Amino acid sequence: EHKQAIPFRRFNGGIGRTAQAKPFGMTMARWPAKSCEFVLDLLKNAESNAEVKGLEQDALVIKHIQVNQAPRQ
Repeated sequence: EHKQAIPFRRFNGGIGRTAQAKPFGMTMARWPAKSCEFVLDLLKNAESNAEVKGLEQDALVIKHIQVNQAPRQ
């Protein structure tokens, strides 16, 4: 199921090293399935909102995405 690892440039404390990070010039990478599912759900939601508003779904553009570190408890 894991096709390609995603390199972790920041917030990478405790992440193990993997050879799949070499093409990115990194040593640490992971396969964040839960995060990817969350982003896919957001994209589906944006597509549904465009459909309800009567906008063209093919003309949608992702302008900006920002991911922040979770707050410490």
